[in-house]
Amino acid sequence: MLENAIRYAKEGDIMVVIPEYPHFFRDWNYGSEELFRTVFDANKSNIKLLNFEQIHNCFPYAGKFIFSKFRKYEYVDIKESDVYSVNSFNKFGDVDAHWYLENRQNEFEPSGKIDTTKYNPVVMDELKHIANKLQEKGCIMLISYPCFQESSFNNSKESIKKVEQEIQTNDFFVLGSPEKYMMPDSLMFNTPYHINKQGVELRTKLLVEDLKTALFTAKLAHDIDSLGIIK
Repeated sequence: MLENAIRYAKEGDIMVVIPEYPHFFRDWNYGSEELFRTVFDANKSNIKLLNFEQIHNCFPYAGKFIFSKFRKYEYVDIKESDVYSVNSFNKFGDVDAHWYLENRQNEFEPSGKIDTTKYNPVVMDELKHIANKLQEKGCIMLISYPCFQESSFNNSKESIKKVEQEIQTNDFFVLGSPEKYMMPDSLMFNTPYHINKQGVELRTKLLVEDLKTALFTAKLAHDIDSLGIIK
């Protein structure tokens, strides 16, 4: 996704990257059926954005993908999800289909503890690589923290602190803190990361505050390039 976004970045653009916490505790080149279908169902030309290891990790899903073409119900007369579908977005790109629905907290449990020992430093290295590529194009990459259900957050405080420390050690320009984006359980819709309309409004307010601070800092420095990777 990041490699795809870089193709459209223009000088002066600002990219805000907000990974969910588990991304730091798994393989950067993680393969999945979703990734496989994103390429082969949506846009086959995007295969060039995958490296060899990603392709290798997606290969086990090839058989299921091929046989899916013979299952009519996957492509014809489909009943769309009321939350996750191509029509879930408004004209601004917001996923707003769930904004006026009741919370579905009976559909999920708080996330369990993230194993700190599985932290993968390669993920941080690759994020720095992405940030450097953006800087070469005259763009700025800011990194921030995801909205995360308070109950789930409390289950993984040690791992979250590890992520925060590594982000600071690698001198990214950071928006906010993990605690700032910890969300009360009442604001979660149907997953520990999926907030309801009230949560969206709070998250937007917090992110705007942090962006204003970042841009004000750049203005005072009279050198917006210094805002890219290194503080």
